[in-house]
Amino acid sequence: MTTPFHHEPGAVPPPQCPAHNLDIGPGGLRRLHGPEAENNPAGLYDKLRAEHGTVAPILLHGDVPAWLVLGHSENLHVTRTP
Repeated sequence: MTTPFHHEPGAVPPPQCPAHNLDIGPGGLRRLHGPEAENNPAGLYDKLRAEHGTVAPILLHGDVPAWLVLGHSENLHVTRTP
């Protein structure tokens, strides 16, 4: 005797659950790829500036950590300094 396959969806985690937030990676760093970066890059840069100022820690594709220089004078310093 076999029992019929019974499929009920499990409990769904709330939207604020970290598993649903693909834009935040390990260590709470924001990803510079994914839905937020693709749909609203200017909004992402605004959030990074508000959270970190002119130089922000981010994650590149593959969760490679990097620094994103957002300030004009900081960019000039980085590009002019060997």
